[in-house]
Amino acid sequence: MKLIGEKSIYIQKNDIMNLLNIASGTNQKIPSTLVDKIYGNGIIIIGNTNRHEFVEFSEQEEIEFLQSQDWIIDYNSVKDLQEDELSEMAWEFTKEKNSIIEKYDTKSEEEQEESDYLLVECQILDHKVYSLIDMNMYNKGKAIIELPEEFAIQNKKNKPKILSKIFDFKRS
Repeated sequence: MKLIGEKSIYIQKNDIMNLLNIASGTNQKIPSTLVDKIYGNGIIIIGNTNRHEFVEFSEQEEIEFLQSQDWIIDYNSVKDLQEDELSEMAWEFTKEKNSIIEKYDTKSEEEQEESDYLLVECQILDHKVYSLIDMNMYNKGKAIIELPEEFAIQNKKNKPKILSKIFDFKRS
């Protein structure tokens, strides 16, 4: 998921994990500052314990590049959606992926080798579905996603307090 701030953009490590593969599969040039920021300290390990963490990018070239990656779900576009709306979006992505697979399967081996971009499109659609699932889990309180400070403040205004949500507490 990406969060677009006033002077920077934040990307979840889960998206960073797929960034290089998808960008290379779509023949995009990645800003060197972005790669340095990701791999500056050597090998990074992304797993279930840190995949929802955000990394901040503030260089103009990084911001423009990451904003153009429409396969990374924009938090602001899905944060207020209900479960059925998120499910419908995920279903549309799944149907699109299935259509691509059917098209790919009808090609000869030689044509399939020339159509690797279709496999990248399937990977992108899968990634979008998983991001929507994560967002739904977050909305239900079943996934912990710590938003960067400028977004956490906005989010606290819109979410009920956890104790009143659990106990449905009402003052008389």
